[in-house]
Amino acid sequence: MPPRYTDPADRSGFALVGVMLLTMTLGALAALVMLRVQSNFRATEQYTNLVKAEEAADAGLEYAVAQTYGRYLSKLRPGSIGNLGEFTDFIGDLLRDGDTVDLLKRSVPLDNGAEMASIEVSRSDTGGLITLKVRSVGRAGGRERTAVQLFEITGGLFRGFDYAVLTEETRCLLCHAEIDNVFRIENGDSDLYGTFDRVKLGVLGDLSLRFSEADSRIAGSIHVRGTIESDKRLLGASLLEGSDLDGYAYDKDGKLIERKSGKLKRVDLLNGIPLNDAPANLMLGYGSKDDAEMTDGVLPKSIAPIVPDANNNRIVDEDEWTSTVKALDRGHLNGGVAYGVRPGDAYKERGLPESSNGAAKILAAQ
Repeated sequence: MPPRYTDPADRSGFALVGVMLLTMTLGALAALVMLRVQSNFRATEQYTNLVKAEEAADAGLEYAVAQTYGRYLSKLRPGSIGNLGEFTDFIGDLLRDGDTVDLLKRSVPLDNGAEMASIEVSRSDTGGLITLKVRSVGRAGGRERTAVQLFEITGGLFRGFDYAVLTEETRCLLCHAEIDNVFRIENGDSDLYGTFDRVKLGVLGDLSLRFSEADSRIAGSIHVRGTIESDKRLLGASLLEGSDLDGYAYDKDGKLIERKSGKLKRVDLLNGIPLNDAPANLMLGYGSKDDAEMTDGVLPKSIAPIVPDANNNRIVDEDEWTSTVKALDRGHLNGGVAYGVRPGDAYKERGLPESSNGAAKILAAQ
């Protein structure tokens, strides 16, 4: 039998091993890719659920607003905007100072697959300020997010107390008027001359006056949102320079300039023209276009009534009065002087009373 011959160059076995190694490597890479895909999918799913849970928590905050302020608005008469006193009473029926309530009896599902899990509202009062703390929990796919927001209920800040006189219209106000700093008038110490602040007259509409009869002076400046009107005719500011409607001079710090006798220096009213580097003593169109233009203090857009006119009938109705009084019934006054004057008598002292004459006891007994 002839001997078998094996070619030493035949490496088919090695090729098979290489194919197997390549197949195993590709399989391992495929497994790694699948693991990475699954990991990314889980991460994406978790992130999506977190986003959904956060959206649900935010929706809970909006739901809390709808269940408080929204429900209050829905109970008002048509055309009414409500007021602080009525809203305070409404909130008082929901929860008192120190209380916490959950607005949800059970979780509420949302369209995105998430749910509002709980909405807690806590109340705390500080003086006339009511603070509602809303804690809303949203949930989605086992993930949970919490949103917290504070809502403060209080009266708006009125910016009109910088004015000695604040009016919507002047009409006959400036026929014969002397508007001055009461502390300067009461002062008898010459060492204090020149230390008293100017006063400001604020007019929310037009400065209406009878040009020939406007015999008035202001120890300070006039701020007018509109323009000058006389006998239903609009006037230029320059016409005031020859009228008897004048001002009194003040320096760049707003201090009234007093002579050695204590008398003030009378000057014309000049629209928008600074006097001695001081703010102008007449400002027409003040704040009519942009609030940023009011560089000499804020002129309010309106004068808020003490008793809000909820139904806009220009009458103080009994329910409007009651709700306002309830809102004010949280505070009290301390100190001060109560001085009574009998009917028919007059207060004849020059200065303000420094002590009570017994009126405080009478008031306390009521």
